[in-house]
Amino acid sequence: MDFYIRPMNNEDSKAINELKRQPDIVENIMAMPSESIDQSKKEIASTDANRHQFVAISNEENKIIGAAELYVNTNQRMRHSGLITMVVHKDYRDKGIGTIL
Repeated sequence: MDFYIRPMNNEDSKAINELKRQPDIVENIMAMPSESIDQSKKEIASTDANRHQFVAISNEENKIIGAAELYVNTNQRMRHSGLITMVVHKDYRDKGIGTIL
């Protein structure tokens, strides 16, 4: 499986929204199936020094096949903790994408 990782950007919002709404993904994450593309754009735009977002792109199809986010707690006393979210398209699982993300 040939793919590469890059930072997420606003142009990814539609593909990220579709990925997060897959039935086997939406049941396991905090996103709502009714989440709009505009909401996805706002989430991507909120990237700052405490939030890091990346996507995995298939070289063959040039499409997003996975995404990951690390959110570091902004409270100084809680900076040792954070939140990690990750999704990989069902057709591309067990190929090491999640490990590399």
